[in-house]
Amino acid sequence: MKKFLLLPVIILFIVAGCAKKESKNSVIKGQHESGISGTWELRQLTGQIGTRQFPAGNGNTITFTGNEYTGTGAEFGIFGRNNFPLNGKYEIVEDGSVKESVGLEIPSGEFQQRVVLNSDTTEKFFFHLKGNQLRIMSGYFPLDSGVELVYEKQ
Repeated sequence: MKKFLLLPVIILFIVAGCAKKESKNSVIKGQHESGISGTWELRQLTGQIGTRQFPAGNGNTITFTGNEYTGTGAEFGIFGRNNFPLNGKYEIVEDGSVKESVGLEIPSGEFQQRVVLNSDTTEKFFFHLKGNQLRIMSGYFPLDSGVELVYEKQ
């Protein structure tokens, strides 16, 4: 009898565990209209070549409107990656795996969301908003493929 009661409990734990994993990467409804919306200009890029500063008016911008993005002047590509077009669709998803993904210690509560460009999940672009700054991290820093970009809202 105990064996028959144990089976439903095990199934319940499996189902609950799967539900948690699915919600980890769920789309955040309504985020397109708040926070990230607007035009952002690049101020700093940090990667394997060190840190590079960009002055105001440098022309490296990204604009988020509705569920679409447009980039301009990005000689190094969108978010430091050349394999993404300068315009397309985006969505924001919750993702708490930033520490594992970028290989850095991240303060609790930061970089818990990411931008998915054109439904392409091959690259994770984690972001954090603070004041008028949009910080974006991607790649794995311990293997010299990590990039952090700091944008300022226009």
